[in-house]
Amino acid sequence: MTTQLLLTSSGMVNNIWFTVHKGLTNKMNNKTSVMMSHTTLCEKRSLDKKSICGRCYSRKLSAYRKKSSMTRYMEHNSRVLRETINEPFTKLSTPDGTLRYNSTGDNITDSEVINIFHHARVNAQLQCAVWTKNFGLYHRVMKSIKPPRNLNLVWSMSRLNSFKFIIPKGFTKSFYVYSKAEILNEAMTQARQQGFSVVECQKQCASCNKCYTNKSKQIIMELIR
Repeated sequence: MTTQLLLTSSGMVNNIWFTVHKGLTNKMNNKTSVMMSHTTLCEKRSLDKKSICGRCYSRKLSAYRKKSSMTRYMEHNSRVLRETINEPFTKLSTPDGTLRYNSTGDNITDSEVINIFHHARVNAQLQCAVWTKNFGLYHRVMKSIKPPRNLNLVWSMSRLNSFKFIIPKGFTKSFYVYSKAEILNEAMTQARQQGFSVVECQKQCASCNKCYTNKSKQIIMELIR
């Protein structure tokens, strides 16, 4: 039996910083994640007030903590995953058996996606999920490399209050955000009428885990925080 490294607190493994979220009242409590830096596309979209990127909580938090370890670890992880490919990875055990990639930021290079696929494949004992707005990048990589079965690909719609419903090819789920409850309810109704399975995010990931464990195609809808 292969030995697994138990992650009980945040730390560096294989030169990647893993954050074990503790003592939080938000939906990431008791989750383990890999933070990435905000890309140039993130910065560009943050200027668009009709985009969810214009209200990005992780960007605001990292800006507030500009000189903190959070920003350094985000930049460090992106740099490591850009500059190395298919390094030997350690098998991990996380507090709840899940792992999230891109809990902040996004990916801009093939090598980042290849490394995420490789890391999830090595850690087949974990239920993993990656959030991205850059589905074109993932499509390019997936032409030659298939994502592992334990990795859910979640595409995040950048437009706030969107009624254009899609789940990109190769992705398991899409994530949409709405500014008001009545808009969200109407979006849920219209998406279901178009044949989509829809789940309203209750911000209770510790007890839900649908984004990680449910392999059926779904649209996840959330009221903005």
